[in-house]
Amino acid sequence: TARRLGLSAPIGALVKSIKANSPAALAGIQVGDVIVEFDGTRVENDGHLVTTVGLTPVGRTVNMVIYRNGVASRVTAVLAPSNFE
Repeated sequence: TARRLGLSAPIGALVKSIKANSPAALAGIQVGDVIVEFDGTRVENDGHLVTTVGLTPVGRTVNMVIYRNGVASRVTAVLAPSNFE
């Protein structure tokens, strides 16, 4: 899967769904993207990303590195409470 997505190693968290109007959606993250860095921390896997996001204060602006179609991009998001809907 990593090679198919353009990654040299199996790292990062694969985005499987995005909620409308969520911080991820507003940052331009799409289903199929792989988040490899979150707020300066290398993302090892899906669980690592969930834990890291959960430990990050609401309202904080974070930078992420994502891979989409084999190309790395930087995006920025402002974390919101999980009940943002």
